[in-house]
Formats: sequence, C-alpha cells, structure tokens
Amino acid sequence: MNWEARKTKAAERKRQLAARLDSNELLISGIRFYLAVLLPTRAADALPVRQRCKDLSPQWKTHLKADRRILGIEYNDTEDTLRMPANYWRRLAIVGIDIAPGFLSDKEFLRLNTNLELDSELTTYAVLHPQILDGARRFLCGGDWPPTPEPPQLDPHDEHVQNRVKSFLHDLRSRW
Repeated sequence: MNWEARKTKAAERKRQLAARLDSNELLISGIRFYLAVLLPTRAADALPVRQRCKDLSPQWKTHLKADRRILGIEYNDTEDTLRMPANYWRRLAIVGIDIAPGFLSDKEFLRLNTNLELDSELTTYAVLHPQILDGARRFLCGGDWPPTPEPPQLDPHDEHVQNRVKSFLHDLRSRW
C-alpha cells in the first residue's frame, strides 16, 4: 500500500472516530487520566494502563482512543511502552484546554480526578466547557468539523432565480 493511500485511510479513520465522540465527560476524564499516568517525553510501561482500561465499555474505549490521538501518545510495541510528546500542552490548547508549561493556568482541570470515574466535579467542568468536545472533533478531522454538507442541486428554474438574485446583489453593492 502506498503512502498516500495509507494517509487517506488514516484521515478517514480519524473522521469516523470524531463522529463517534458523544460525551464531553468521558473525553475530559480520559485526557486527565493520561496526563496523570504519563510524563512528557518519558517512556512508561503500557501494561498498567492497558489493565486499567481493559474492562471499560466500548464507549469509554472510543473516547480513550481519541484522547491518545489528541495528546499524540505513541505506542512502541517492541518495548510495550507509551510516550507522550513534549508538545502535548499545545495539542490541548487546540482542543480548548489551556495548560501552559510550567504554570497551573487551568487549576480546575488539574484538580479533576484521574481514576476514569465520572463525578460531580468532572460533570460540572464538562458542562462549563462544552467547546472541548467540538474542539476534539475538529482536531481529529483536521479542522473540518462539522462536516460541510453537499450544496443542494438546483433545477434550471431555481438556478436561474439564484443567478438573478446574485447579479442584483452584485449591482447593488457596486453602487455603494
């Protein structure tokens, strides 16, 4: 399989993953979990992470997969390790969670539990930050969320009317 085909398939898988995201709480909880168990640029054993996540529901696993994509977590199968890149905080800022390096700029986020459990603090944070789910979808889709619908196909009469309206508006603008 050539490089372009693999790239296209990966982009399609990310779009499908973005379409399956439906819970802001699960997404935020997963991000908080990975930030607690992984240190930037350091390899961590993947076994404890997998054991913690293996009994979760498919909905949880979908959100955890999206969290790994958002954070840029790399899996090394020969060493069975996970590694989070040093620029993870930039990726979080794109999604809508602003954590500057060296500063605790989002103290509420860092106080959330790291146990993959939904509690009242996490739910409150998710309600107050609804943009995180859309930011995650947009990030996974490469900035194209929500998907743009196809323009409607017009019959000849409607197309003629549309062109007349456009020309009228163009004339009107040129007079001003």
